[in-house]
Amino acid sequence: MEFEIDSESRDHVFESLCNGFSCKLDDLENILLGLDIEQIYEENWKSIDIPADEYLYQHTIQILGNHKPLKKVNWFHLTRTTKQNDFEDGIIPLGGTLERIWTTLISIPTEPVIKDNLNFLKNNGVPDFHYRLKHNDQFHWGPYAVLVKETAFNASDLSQHDYLGMPEIIEDICNGYEERFGDSIIEIYESSLVPKIVKFQSHQRLDSGCVEAALFYAYELVRGNPPSSNCVTCFDGEGIKIEPSSVISVTTVEKQKKEP
Repeated sequence: MEFEIDSESRDHVFESLCNGFSCKLDDLENILLGLDIEQIYEENWKSIDIPADEYLYQHTIQILGNHKPLKKVNWFHLTRTTKQNDFEDGIIPLGGTLERIWTTLISIPTEPVIKDNLNFLKNNGVPDFHYRLKHNDQFHWGPYAVLVKETAFNASDLSQHDYLGMPEIIEDICNGYEERFGDSIIEIYESSLVPKIVKFQSHQRLDSGCVEAALFYAYELVRGNPPSSNCVTCFDGEGIKIEPSSVISVTTVEKQKKEP
């Protein structure tokens, strides 16, 4: 018997974990509520040499036993894109979609001078270190995704990039534009692109860190807390496309307020 992890919501993550650990919901909730990790670390910080998510994982295994083997994991790719983009081609790594990104960015502004300037940057190079780094190195092509969907809405608090606010590569191009031409154009894309979450399944990453993050998310949920940094773990496609058959849903979310 195997199980899958889905951390889309409270119901999803508890169903996944109860299936994985072959336990009842009440039993899992009682285990999570019976442990005050913050207090444990405050009182035993000299003797505990593992992260809190791993500590919770080991504690749960001590009580419930080992979970079933992990079969697949559901991930959430976060982006801001055109309203029409339904990811019918799957999620393409940066190297395979950069030309399409440039076409979109150039098509949106109404002022001819902005279009001309963007074409100049596309053909002659963007004066931005992060753009050049991503453009030339497959290591940075992703696609990327998060395990816990709710972390997408707490990016600033979790020291994560706000991908629903704007993908990094578009920010890099806008920063390069401002560096070269002295004008900011990012608001053009903030008002014309929409935030979307693409849910997909993958067999690529099946390590215990996925279970640890899901378990800590459940730990925070039973306390009524938002996700903490221990709930953050990510997917890196390593330059390999997410096939359309792996995509479960594409959701347009409400416009996010810019984080301070």
